[in-house]
Amino acid sequence: MAAKGSDRDLLVWERPEPAGRAGAPPLAADAVAAVAMGIADREGLHAVSVKRVASRLGFPAARLEEYLPSRDDLLDLMLDAAFGEIAVPDRADSAGWREDLEAIARATQVVAIRHPWLRVLAGTRTPCGPNGLRNSERVLAAMDGLELDAATKTNAANTVLAFVYGFVQLEMAHTNRKGDDDAADLARRTHTAAYLGEQIGTGNYPRLAQVFTDADLTAEDAFGTGLGYVLDGVACCVAANR
Repeated sequence: MAAKGSDRDLLVWERPEPAGRAGAPPLAADAVAAVAMGIADREGLHAVSVKRVASRLGFPAARLEEYLPSRDDLLDLMLDAAFGEIAVPDRADSAGWREDLEAIARATQVVAIRHPWLRVLAGTRTPCGPNGLRNSERVLAAMDGLELDAATKTNAANTVLAFVYGFVQLEMAHTNRKGDDDAADLARRTHTAAYLGEQIGTGNYPRLAQVFTDADLTAEDAFGTGLGYVLDGVACCVAANR
């Protein structure tokens, strides 16, 4: 049975957790999110559905659909649970805004690699849950004391996080290519590598040739360097507003 029209307008955080059969305790939202996240981690975001989560939990699908009348509600729960996994140092130990933002960026990177679908949800959904709101608050709190208005702080925070999610996407794509055991894909990648080597060897692309021969960065080095460039940009903005 679908939720009432007025209930559909409520965010999942405004609804009571769903009750099971008579005498059974309510189904905790974090248990729902955990099962959905496990499915998404193994099979991808497309595999997640309210009915499938209910089946995994052994919970009546109709009851769970009353609580989550839309798949969007389930995605909101997943996003908020992922934000809850982002662990950053206590601000009492803060060494400054730059160090705080770097710590948040690195902690976000860890969780985004653990849950490859996070970058998709973080870029398409508003973080309205308790963990999402706390995460947004602490990102902005990292810039307390800077002479920047709220809009500039928001833009700076979004730029840092956009770098993190964008880098993770590139990193995950590279990892997936390396771990693909499909023979046809391996053959294509081998042929592509040989073709690129031939093209670089023509001398028509000297700058690319230098990258291929001289650049020796690990993923961690590349992340730290790129993040440093972004934070340097924030530092320039801070200096310009003094």
